[in-house]
Amino acid sequence: MSDRKKGTTKSVAGSVSGSLEGAVLSGIHEPTRDEIQLRAYEIHMERGGRDGNDLDDWHQAELELSGAPKGSEQND
Repeated sequence: MSDRKKGTTKSVAGSVSGSLEGAVLSGIHEPTRDEIQLRAYEIHMERGGRDGNDLDDWHQAELELSGAPKGSEQND
């Protein structure tokens, strides 16, 4: 009985994971807050860790992770 449940859980998890992979590859992945936060920190560190660009870093991270094509930024 437990083997059947494990198999079912595994196949469900596999299909969810596969769906997520497909979404990421097709560019329709909605990044989580944690993913954006991590990428924004990476961008911050790539710039030498200088303060003062946190919103720019966050926005850049959102664009990169959402799969938005380059040049799709809106300049207000």
